[in-house]
Amino acid sequence: YRGPNRWALRFATYGLVLFYSCYYFSDMTSSPVETFVIGQRYMLSALPLFIVAYAALLERLLVRVSPRVKHAGLLTMGILFALATVVVHRKHQVYLASGVKVQHAILQSLRPTDTLFCNVHVGTLLQPMDPRAGRHFILLSQPEETLGEVARQMRTGTRLVVADWSRSYRSENDAELRVVKAIQSKYTCLPLVPASNDNLQLFEIVPVHGPLEPHP
Repeated sequence: YRGPNRWALRFATYGLVLFYSCYYFSDMTSSPVETFVIGQRYMLSALPLFIVAYAALLERLLVRVSPRVKHAGLLTMGILFALATVVVHRKHQVYLASGVKVQHAILQSLRPTDTLFCNVHVGTLLQPMDPRAGRHFILLSQPEETLGEVARQMRTGTRLVVADWSRSYRSENDAELRVVKAIQSKYTCLPLVPASNDNLQLFEIVPVHGPLEPHP
């Protein structure tokens, strides 16, 4: 771009790209296309500036193309972008709806004094300061470490709840499931939600000694 205010435009766009090049984030999706789309969300703030530069660049590149071809290409690209936006938006809404459903199921099963053991995916759905999320939640780690923490929490008399929302495309999924199975093999567990298609395991760890306290 060589038009007016080009230095301000270059500073803003290159500065933003440089800033996010040093920004670390970890995210996995079910396909490379989804990962690419999600990764571009950090560029949304610079999109208006990119449009100005891209428009000027395309104008120079297409100077020898007839207006009729330009208009046809513009119309085609506009339709394709509109369809892609609808598909991406719809898929994202389905994902958000499943997250809300899982969050609601977990919060409905918790009491303010409970301790929740959960995987990272569940942790992103909960706010530590939300009184409905229990006294605090502990992320599932290695089986030995988690079982040791379960034993320590159980000695305090706290009601313990485990929530695992598994997503097969996540690299941590198998390790988290191993921890859940280790808990289920050592303790008696009371399911708090029926089996569903949301890949949510939600259960209460029954105390080793003492009667089972039903959850209202």
